[in-house]
Amino acid sequence: MLLNIIFWGCIIVAFVFGIVALFDEYNDLGLKIILLLISPVIGFMIGIFLMLIISCAVSLFAKQETVFDYQENLYTIQDNITTNGNFFLGTGRINDNLKFYYATKDDKGIQIKTLINDSNVRIIEDDEKVIKYYKPIYSSEIIKKLFTEPMISDYQIELHIPKSSVIMDYNIDLK
Repeated sequence: MLLNIIFWGCIIVAFVFGIVALFDEYNDLGLKIILLLISPVIGFMIGIFLMLIISCAVSLFAKQETVFDYQENLYTIQDNITTNGNFFLGTGRINDNLKFYYATKDDKGIQIKTLINDSNVRIIEDDEKVIKYYKPIYSSEIIKKLFTEPMISDYQIELHIPKSSVIMDYNIDLK
């Protein structure tokens, strides 16, 4: 939010500067037109520079903490293949990205969802069957109000599945 205000403020100030240049005492019409066209570009560059400096300063010096945001319950799919058990979490690679597939159930029905594995995803084997989302927030109330909410890729995600659900020993029968 603050970065948008700075960016658009710089553009508006530069555009006003260009309009003022039109009515200034310059006698050359070409110079007035050039100033009118160049001043928004200069304002754009100043706005980008200020946004970069402020973003770097906030990301380096502002303290963040991680708080619980919400959770999704995992829906168990019964597996009737030769391996007995329940399906909580599936995995697969697409373009060298490891993805987790899971099912949730709400009042509209069962929905299959995908989660891309990144450094923010952890699998925890315990007695729960949920996915917990923890979002990073700034400790300072002023910074919370001035900057936007974090994206889902910034969240810390915990996949809680029953103990002994992760099986690394398997055979694929392609008959």
